Amino acid sequence: MIKAKFYFVSEAGIDPKTTIVKVKRIQLLDQEESFLFPANKQTSDKHEQLFENPIVKNVVKSLKVRNKFRNVVLTLSKELEKIYLDTEGNVVFHDEYLEEAT
Repeated sequence: MIKAKFYFVSEAGIDPKTTIVKVKRIQLLDQEESFLFPANKQTSDKHEQLFENPIVKNVVKSLKVRNKFRNVVLTLSKELEKIYLDTEGNVVFHDEYLEEAT
């Protein structure tokens, strides 16, 4: 089983009165590098399977105040592996290779 760390942030939504949680970054635990999700692919509607995870649901509940963050480690299910990894174990998002964070 592959474990990955996801970085979640609470930010203002399109409506300034709304706070939303976005997933900004992914890092495999056995790698030093982390990878950034494109700005237009950070919301829960783009990561439906991830946001259905019970741990992620609790993260979302805990991020009520804007500009807070959580790093959480998840064991990737086969379904999540298909979304976040290519056939060789490289980090992707739906077959799109992600930019490495510096």
